[in-house]
Parts: sequence; C-alpha cells; structure tokens
Amino acid sequence: MKNFNRGFLSFIISAFMIIGIAGSSTATVFADGGQATEQQTDYIDSVNELIDNISATANNSNGWVSMDSGIANLALYKADKGTVTNYVDSLKEALENPTIGTYEKGVLGLLAAGKDPTNFDNINLVEKIYDCDEQTMKNGGINIYLYALLALDAANFYVPENAVWTREKLIDAILKDPGRQNGAWYSNINQWTPGAEEKYVMDPDTTAVALSALAPYYNKNKDVKSAVDSAVQKLSDVQNEDGEFTSSYGSENSQSLAMVIIGLCDNGIDPITDNRFIKNGKNPMDVLLNYAVSNKSGFEYEDNNGVNAYATNQGLEALVSYKLLTEGKGSVYRGFYVPATSITLNESEDKLVLGGSVQLKASMMPGDAKITWKSSNEGAATVDSTGKVTAAGEGNTTITATASAEGDSTVEATCQITVVKEIVHIENLTENTSFSLGNDADIKIKAGNISSTDQPVTLLVALYDDNNKGKFINHVSVSQSIKSGDSSTIDASMQIPSTGKYILKAFVLDDKDNPLSGTIEIPIK
Repeated sequence: MKNFNRGFLSFIISAFMIIGIAGSSTATVFADGGQATEQQTDYIDSVNELIDNISATANNSNGWVSMDSGIANLALYKADKGTVTNYVDSLKEALENPTIGTYEKGVLGLLAAGKDPTNFDNINLVEKIYDCDEQTMKNGGINIYLYALLALDAANFYVPENAVWTREKLIDAILKDPGRQNGAWYSNINQWTPGAEEKYVMDPDTTAVALSALAPYYNKNKDVKSAVDSAVQKLSDVQNEDGEFTSSYGSENSQSLAMVIIGLCDNGIDPITDNRFIKNGKNPMDVLLNYAVSNKSGFEYEDNNGVNAYATNQGLEALVSYKLLTEGKGSVYRGFYVPATSITLNESEDKLVLGGSVQLKASMMPGDAKITWKSSNEGAATVDSTGKVTAAGEGNTTITATASAEGDSTVEATCQITVVKEIVHIENLTENTSFSLGNDADIKIKAGNISSTDQPVTLLVALYDDNNKGKFINHVSVSQSIKSGDSSTIDASMQIPSTGKYILKAFVLDDKDNPLSGTIEIPIK
C-alpha cells in the first residue's frame, strides 16, 4: 500500500493533467565543446610525444609494464595504441593464485585487450568482484573498494541486487572508510606491520583514486558530491609550493602527481588551468613532465633514478587522461563495451490507461550495450530512447528492446502492452452536482476494479485553481488494494475558498503513479 507525503502527491496530481513530460539528463562537459584551449594546446604536443614514445616501448624487453600491466593496457588502449601483446598470457598465470586485486585490475586490462572479463579462461572476473566475501574485501583496504567500483563501472557491468557488493554498498564503504578524515582519504602507513600502532597520514594517491571512482556519482548522490568537493579542496590545500604532492610515505614523486592528474581529469577539472592547482606558476602537469627521462621513453619515480615501471604506467595513464579531457572523451577507466549475451526487462507485460506511462528498464549481461527500443503499434503506445512507454490509444503493442551481441547478431527482450479506456471505473455518488464558494464540499466517489487482477490504488479528490492554470490547491486521498470485481468508496470533505474560480476532480492512480481511471469533474459556482 502506498503512503504519499503531501509534497510528492501534489507533484503527481499536478503532473496527472499534463499530456507530455520532457526529461533531461546531466553530463559533465570537458574542455569547452571538446576543443582544446590555447593554454591547453601549449601542453598537448609534449603530452602526445610522450604517449607515442612510451607506447612504442610497451612490448620491448625492458618490461616497463610488468608491475601493473592491466592499467598499462588500459592507458594504451584509450590512447589508440597497440596494447601489451603478452597481457592475456600473463593474466592467466596470475589467476592461478589470484587476489581480489587480480580480478579488479584484470577486468580493466581485459577490456583494453578486447576480451570479455565475464568469460575469460572459464572465469567470470566481474562476478568474483561483486560476490567477494566481505572480510576479504575489508582486509584489502580502501584501494580494493575503489578499484572494485572502477572495474564494475568500466563497462557498466550488470550487478545483481542480491550481490555481496552492489555499487551502492561499495560507495558506502568508500565514504565510511576509517581513513577518510578531514575531507580526504588518509592511509595507515603501519597497515602491513604486525602489531604496529595505527598511523594515518594524508594520502594524495588514494584520495585521487577515490575521485576517479566516485566521479560517475557526483551528480547523483549528494554525499558523493560533498566528498568529492572536499577532497578536491584538500588536494589543493596540501599541494606543495613547487606544485608537487608529498606521498603518505613522505616523498615527492611522479606517481602521486600522476594519480592526482587522473582524479582531477575524471571530474572535469583541468590540472593545468584550474587556479587551485597552480602554485608559484607551476601546475601538476608541469611537474610531471619534468619527471620524463631525456629520451621521452618513460618516467622516473623520483629525480635522477631512471625509468621506473610503475611510475611509467601511471604517468602514461595521467597523460592519456589529460588527452581525453581536452578531447571531451571522458575517463580512461570508463566507456568500454562488451557485446551483450542476454537482455531482460523489468516488466514482461503491463496494462495502461490512455495518457498513462511505464518506464521499462533493461538489464544486460554482461554489461553496457546500446539499446534500441521499438513499438510494434504506435497507435496504441509509443516508446522513447530511454524505454519510457506512453499510452496513445486503445489497443495492443509489443515493445522490443534490442542490443548488439557478438558479431552481427543481436539479443532482444519484449514487453506486451495493452491500452484500455479504464482499469478502474469511477462513479460520482455525491448528492450535490455542484458546490458554492466558501462552503464545505462533501463528496462521495465509488471506484470499481473492472480488471482481472487485484489493483493497488490511490483514490483522489483534488481541488484546482481554474484561474491559475489549474494550479493544485488541496486534496483528499486514500490508498488501498481493490480486489478484481470489487469496489471501494471515498468520502471527502473539503473547504472551498470564498473567492476565486475552482474545480474539483476525482481520479485513481496505481502504485506506479499512473492513471487507472477517467476523471470526474465537479464544478464550483
């Protein structure tokens, strides 16, 4: 049974009389229309030169990718470069004795290699993440939560509602992590020292990864928005006067810089032009570029200590992130596509009254795919690009959702829609045929369920201002379930204002806030 609050019900009642409702979505816009600014252009040549030189050595025997080849593969792929040729074989070896981190980085690396992480060497790596036992995840620390969320979102993988780790639960764990302090994420630097006392230190690397993982939820979750805003400000506050960042272990190094650049880019923040990150004329990219070795084949970890594999991996990832930012192409971690193997809809059949609508939602295995929607009879109901079905006329139609599968094949799911004049018949049992201004209106409405199934309903009597574009003024309602063939009545008493022009309307909504009946209008003189 539905319990309405006044504000929400007022919205439903007002919207009930509107035939069409337009929807909108929010998206992050990178770099003014995808065109690089003049200031960005000054850096792009250097960034592209480094990407070209580093990627050219990816498969050489120097093995610069060996420490984190999954992430290296990711960056190479997003830069439109050849990925690591031996990555698949090396991952197979790693999966012989895996950790949860193996699965997380493996998902990202396999996507870049053009493989399906839900079916690799007879292992579903995505399932291994969302069904990982809670203690194992907890033991791994904050970065395990962060990379789990990054992996699941990389191709918008399907996660069952009963999974051990849903996206919502991962976000909650990230926001409630004990290391989240003073607006950022701190690391216990004694975590791996048995018996040592906990010692939390501000960690720019982890804070930056958190920015990347939480970025897709910035406009969807107010707690995430607050956390991201605070973390960005904290990173600005702790940035050194030379533009560097000090890691939780006390050193200035290229990896911390790289991770901050990635986290900022993922949130649409330009690390070159944003004044919060320019210190004494230097920004994070200035400093990172200084860590590149003289032949531009990689990055040092600290000054003058030669090419470092891990530093080069993360440096490349930062360069590619900035390139994607200036081109308006999103995140290095997201936007991958895996051909669908199956698709299901949240409804297999539904019955609508004229003007009613239902939002169909598609769940795909294994992950994101472009869906096309089609109605077999648009005279009965239409469907838009989001799967919203709107009743147009009495009749029947089949709504089909189609997604691309392997090769030229497709998978599809259908929902049968029946549009009728009414599902619940309402009858005016009120003695008076009209009411006068300044008096009480005593109204009695009978609602009969003429469908073959029980119906959860809300019976409503609402007062509208006829002089003010039908503005909703007041209402009386009752929510209940009416069995098939049964009826129910609502007795309503409402005070009519003494001046103005008004009209009373009675109608019935279902538990999805769709109309089930026609509308009875009672005039006020």
